[in-house]
Amino acid sequence: MMEAAGATSVTYSIDETDRIREVGGRWDAFATDNDGRRAVAHHVLGTLLWDHITGSDARRLHRAFIEAVRGRGAIVVPFRCDAPDRRRYMELAARSEDGWVHFTSRLVHEELRPTVEILAGIGSARPLLEICSQCRRVFTPGGWREIEDAVQYMDLYGSETLPALRETACFNCEDAVQSLAGD
Repeated sequence: MMEAAGATSVTYSIDETDRIREVGGRWDAFATDNDGRRAVAHHVLGTLLWDHITGSDARRLHRAFIEAVRGRGAIVVPFRCDAPDRRRYMELAARSEDGWVHFTSRLVHEELRPTVEILAGIGSARPLLEICSQCRRVFTPGGWREIEDAVQYMDLYGSETLPALRETACFNCEDAVQSLAGD
């Protein structure tokens, strides 16, 4: 396990219409390091946050989270932001001020692992596998599993083509965000 002590945060802010108005910290470096060249500051500033979140379930989960932040003032939640060769355990701190929501994502720790090719974006358009946008578990016929377990359980590397991933929300993460919104 690699610790992220002293790791620089990624920050961004959305206005009352949910447009990205500010980015900071390691925003551009993180985007570039993760093959997100179209996510660097000059491409995202002024755009709707929702244009950058794929999957209707993931959007619904994020909307509920933002609504909860605007209602409570501040919330901190754990989440995952994995790369093909590592698990990233993150923390998202969000606070509301005058209709804006300010986010700070911080790497808590990461674990190296053998590359999971399906996370490298080389999957085909079909079939689709659902992956939770918060905890990064994958839905299989046997339930929600860590991606490495899902690859083995479904023998994905034994197939001719890898499936594409569709962001969604697992039951546990959905319940956690809904409980934030309902408190």
